[in-house]
Amino acid sequence: MFDAGLGDESARAMWCEVLIVAVRDATKPSQSKDPAEIRAKQEAVKYLTKTSHDLAKVCSFAGVDMDALIRKMREVLPKTSISKI
Repeated sequence: MFDAGLGDESARAMWCEVLIVAVRDATKPSQSKDPAEIRAKQEAVKYLTKTSHDLAKVCSFAGVDMDALIRKMREVLPKTSISKI
């Protein structure tokens, strides 16, 4: 496991926070025209709805089932958000 001098529970909490931030970015309503905000949302949606080596690692470190997370995000996110990636 990734070890930055943190205990197991602290490390797990940190990786959970990585996922929480991605979920917030993907799900927050936005009418912004700011390209950086639009890109951040698109990247978060892509990250949370498609299998990747990086997501697998983060989910493993966080103790989260990646397939269950992807399924839930595909249910929760509007189809328009997912189809744009």
